Amino acid sequence: MILSLKKIGRVVVAFLGLAVTSIPLAASAQNSVPLKIVTVDITAIRAKADATKSINVQLLKIKEIITSQLQAEEKTLREANAELARKRTLLAPDAFVAERKKYEQRVVAFQTKRQVSQKIMNDKVIGANNQLTSKMVEIIGRYAEANQVSLVLPINVTIFAAQSYNISDQVLKTLNKELPNVVISLPGK
Repeated sequence: MILSLKKIGRVVVAFLGLAVTSIPLAASAQNSVPLKIVTVDITAIRAKADATKSINVQLLKIKEIITSQLQAEEKTLREANAELARKRTLLAPDAFVAERKKYEQRVVAFQTKRQVSQKIMNDKVIGANNQLTSKMVEIIGRYAEANQVSLVLPINVTIFAAQSYNISDQVLKTLNKELPNVVISLPGK
């Protein structure tokens, strides 16, 4: 989640950089156009967006599925370990070592599977958040173009801005209409 928030910051900074560098060009090309600045609360939009709620519900379901699968495998491994402990006195030393080696390979495979599952979950979170961020930036860009906005500032970098400069509600409304949910596929499907 932190990574995706950093990416949002980079996108916003890049967007601001483009806006700031285009101000002199716009000013020289159209001296009669006044500087128009608006603010947007990216954090609030993300928190309130229908797509965010959709993402959270889907990720919770995926996490539950993965957790139940891993718990079942973990239970099987515990049972195999208990069986191996019972066989210790019954098997010849060479046979026991071979059985133990097979068990250890299963444990390593399980640990690898657990790590892969965690990576899949992280990738799902990042992918869903990137899709949401992309749509949000697109909506902000369209708003800026349609309303001849020269500069869009994230609300968290402003010391003071009148509420009338804040376009967060318009962006949220459009985002909810255009991207009501983000579909996240289950791993392996």
